[in-house]
Amino acid sequence: MAIEKNTKTEFNSSDLEVGGVVVYRDRAEVKRLLRVSVKKGENDVVVNQLPSVVDPKSLRVEGEGDAIITDVIYQSKTNYDEKTKGDKKQYDKLQDEIKELVEKEKFLTFKLEVINKQRTILNKFAEQICKFSDSSKEEKADMSEILKSGSVDGVMGFLTAYQDKMSHLDEQWRMYDREKTTLTEQLNVLRKNAQDLNPTTVKDAKINRCVCISLEAASDTDVVLSLSYVVSNASWTPQYDLRVFSNDKTMKVLYYGLIKQSTGEDWLDAKLSLSTANPSIGGSVPELGVQLLKFKQPVTIMSKTMTRHGYNERKRNLSTGFDGFTFAGDKDSLETACLDEYGGDMLGGLAQPVEITTTQVETNWTSVAFNIPRMATIPSDNTEHKVTVALIDLKPEFEYAIIPRMSSHTYLQAVVKNTSSYALLSGPANVFLDNNFVAKSSLKDVSPSEEFHCSLGVDPSIRLTTIPVKVLRGQSGLISKSVTVGYRYMFEVKNTKQEQVKVTLSEQLPLSTDERIKVHLNDPDVRKVNTPVNLPFGTVTLNSSNNLDWVVNIPTNTTQPITLTYSVEYPPGQVVQGLPTY
Repeated sequence: MAIEKNTKTEFNSSDLEVGGVVVYRDRAEVKRLLRVSVKKGENDVVVNQLPSVVDPKSLRVEGEGDAIITDVIYQSKTNYDEKTKGDKKQYDKLQDEIKELVEKEKFLTFKLEVINKQRTILNKFAEQICKFSDSSKEEKADMSEILKSGSVDGVMGFLTAYQDKMSHLDEQWRMYDREKTTLTEQLNVLRKNAQDLNPTTVKDAKINRCVCISLEAASDTDVVLSLSYVVSNASWTPQYDLRVFSNDKTMKVLYYGLIKQSTGEDWLDAKLSLSTANPSIGGSVPELGVQLLKFKQPVTIMSKTMTRHGYNERKRNLSTGFDGFTFAGDKDSLETACLDEYGGDMLGGLAQPVEITTTQVETNWTSVAFNIPRMATIPSDNTEHKVTVALIDLKPEFEYAIIPRMSSHTYLQAVVKNTSSYALLSGPANVFLDNNFVAKSSLKDVSPSEEFHCSLGVDPSIRLTTIPVKVLRGQSGLISKSVTVGYRYMFEVKNTKQEQVKVTLSEQLPLSTDERIKVHLNDPDVRKVNTPVNLPFGTVTLNSSNNLDWVVNIPTNTTQPITLTYSVEYPPGQVVQGLPTY
């Protein structure tokens, strides 16, 4: 039985319902839904006016209903209005004229080249005649064969013929050159006119990017198709409000997503999902080549000796993350699984908290998707639109940081463990302490169960007093004398708060880069790096940056002294750079 061929059904992409949008850090995947009635036999469903930033390789079609998807074809066509069609005829006519003139231009160029070659040959021949008097007997004999006679009449006859021939060639060259110049000017005018009428550049020409979906149905039926495609010019970035309350020692993290897009089509009443996946990185493991060792081969260039180095070229997969019609990442991260419930944004301050509906977290092997529980409209205006990702309650621990060498102030810090299921991506943060804005900060990437620090500004209730440094100079050694400079620092930290506080004070210990310069740490007695040493009032650690960190618990209304003593030894007569100046 013959299969009927039915009339195709056409839609515009922007008129279709948005089934969901997955927004990545540098792109987005849009899902459009098509509800269409198909007839028995073959049917074509065409979706026109896809965005100009669509990735054709990312197109994917799925469906529900009693029909079979037999083909999916992407096409890019140029449409013209009536005026543009008339211009196209004129454009084609101009192209024919340009082609004809170009052939003439090539012919004139060829004639000019021939004349130049003839002039070159005559000039070389004349040079040989002029050299005849200085030639040897054998050469004169050869030349006499050419001239038939060595007489003056023969030479004068050649010069007369040479002058006439060169004059004729010069006249021909000027004639062809004038004709070619006129022809070039005509070509420039025609090309300018053709460019103005070029169908691919005229303003009235529109490019229609479309996808044709071929369906085969055994009977008349209704089907629902899902068309997914990836577009660029879309992204989302995280933003945070960190609100710390000192009375009950809590922190509320207001996690926002700032979405913007300029894809050329609006996302109306769309289910949004914010993904942490990075499609641009690709999914393939880079190949590690072989590291070769060989002797340097000197290469002398312009009396300077240079060496050629060989390097292995590491192959890196810089693909966009798409392969054919499938996504290279995990499939789950591309699907939008949003809740249908409506969740209100936070209104007002935290003094009168209202209920906030947060996202549902969908964790995959390599990424996390935040499914926004409310419908949202994101127009194509390249403007940031804020959506609430989460409201996270955390329990921070407070401590103070003092760096006397850099500042005399004491900084309050919150040490927080991310006990939520949300991954905090790097982004800007507004920090509030007891509903007072204290600073602008930024968060680094924080995974669930990972710890992070948050600076809360300066606290004047913890006071630092620095005692002027003492410097002692002398010489030591009987045979091999050396210069010794001793330094003694003393810091006093006073706690005026009504509770015990934890303070970390950091100070530098000079690091020698020359074996002749020796640094001796006397107080505190620390021998190993990154190994805390117990003190009567806390601990001290020499970290990997060769800095000393004292961690001290100071009771209320108590002053805790901290001392640092070390010496630097070096040969006499040497000047050591980097010695402390205070």
